[in-house]
Amino acid sequence: MLEAIFFLLASISILGINFYIGKNLFYPPAIFSLIWTIVILSYVLFILGHTASAYFLETKTLFIFLFGQILFSLAGLLAFKPKIYVTAEVSFKYEIIYSLDKWLFVFLIIMLPIYIKAIINVVDNSKLANVNFYLALRHEYVNNGVNLGVLDYLNTISVFSFSFLQYKLNFISKSTNRNKRRVIYKLLFYTTVFTYAFLSTGRTYFVLLLSVYLSFKVISKSIKKYHIISASLIFLILFIANAFILGKGASVDDSASENVSSIFDNFTIYFLGGAYGFDSSIKSGFVYEYGENVFRFFITVAHSFGITDVKPKELVMPYITNPIISNVYTLYYNYFKDFGFLGLLFNLVWGFVHTVFYFKAKFKPTFFNVYCYALLMYPLLMSFFQDQYMSLLSTWIQLLFFGFIASFFIVKQSIDEQRN
Repeated sequence: MLEAIFFLLASISILGINFYIGKNLFYPPAIFSLIWTIVILSYVLFILGHTASAYFLETKTLFIFLFGQILFSLAGLLAFKPKIYVTAEVSFKYEIIYSLDKWLFVFLIIMLPIYIKAIINVVDNSKLANVNFYLALRHEYVNNGVNLGVLDYLNTISVFSFSFLQYKLNFISKSTNRNKRRVIYKLLFYTTVFTYAFLSTGRTYFVLLLSVYLSFKVISKSIKKYHIISASLIFLILFIANAFILGKGASVDDSASENVSSIFDNFTIYFLGGAYGFDSSIKSGFVYEYGENVFRFFITVAHSFGITDVKPKELVMPYITNPIISNVYTLYYNYFKDFGFLGLLFNLVWGFVHTVFYFKAKFKPTFFNVYCYALLMYPLLMSFFQDQYMSLLSTWIQLLFFGFIASFFIVKQSIDEQRN
């Protein structure tokens, strides 16, 4: 217990230093420290009620969690030169040409029935019996690796479209009056995007949309308490609804108190499942795999073209059952599994990239800069859960490609020219 408290105090100290340097909690190293401070705090509170030795994390595991924060923070200091990002861009105003956001919305609406028909076919062909539609779909995605071909790109297109709309609302047409057409347009757009997210069957998919929404608010300096509260409540409702449908920690057959207790346990697994998963690998030991996990995307491409006989690793990890049931292993697993302590140096890369785009977005808020900052927020927030930097590299490439193309549909106009 004293050991856990020591690491908690050390983590709080790093958080305080990062907050002092960045002046707010949206400075990426401060966010990273906050996440891992919450994880260690949750662990301390958890072992207060679970005193068996099986629930105690290895000292090595806690050290890695702390050292990872130090490396991420040092990388942030290397990128902390805000003056170099300040340019004359502040004298420009950005405008969308060809109403791209509206065309994206129309495209998503048109494709939605086609997308739904495709997933109905997937469920109809499923051999899983006596389960609801949603659970059958989830089973096919996760266990049988079913994909929808080009229709799978609709998920990334919907995230990109949502991001583009956020840029328009927060940077281009910042209107405070509640125009009825504007409200209806936003409502329909959000509903469409959330429908794609819901049909993806993954609860973490909503974290991506939540992080994008809040990131654009942060950079535009329009974020209010009600934005955070309302967005978090929507996420919580969707999280619980997803749990009911998939039977993960909630059931209509259980009482309200049983469901509350079960959902609380589910959140505990979400916050600590990765820590215990990673700790189990530390305790059991493993043979270094020298890039087979971190560079899975490149191995997959090479294997598909017959360049290598090495088969790509499975993305879905095996479950641990002791001391809790979980199949997530934190950000650190892939890097440590491949390279040991040297793998932690990837935190220097992520810390540097995060901080660079934070300041580029803050002082030069072009769509692409803010978009990159917002996308990066997702793997940062999910670092306690599993690696989403390299594991989702294909998704990031798609999203960056869409963002690059979208940049040509946003033109800058001198404020002086506009006045004339």
